[in-house]
Amino acid sequence: MTEPRPGAPSTANEGQPYALAGRIGPDHADALSDCVCARVAAGEEGTLACDVGGVEDPDLGTVGALARMALTAQRLGRHIELTRARPELRELLELAGLGGLAVEASRMTDESADARDPLGRNDRR
Repeated sequence: MTEPRPGAPSTANEGQPYALAGRIGPDHADALSDCVCARVAAGEEGTLACDVGGVEDPDLGTVGALARMALTAQRLGRHIELTRARPELRELLELAGLGGLAVEASRMTDESADARDPLGRNDRR
């Protein structure tokens, strides 16, 4: 995998997550959505992983950009899972109702991943 530049997704080998680093904001939403489209167009199937462990100083702009990426994936029939999310990003995602996007590493291979709502609105009855 190539070294990511701040705020930009790195390239990934098939089946490996993209890695985001630096500050991510609304101005990155188009690029993140384009990455999803490219992965799907390249034939990648199933859940698309995105490593957000390098995201710095997350805010609501970060959440908005990630939500738009998840919506793009949903429209293409895929799901997004954010891996290695730091606690501050997890909190913001939870507050925005998108907590289901961030997954623990042990859940990444969960066979029920496709059954989860990509926008984190799990049925918790």
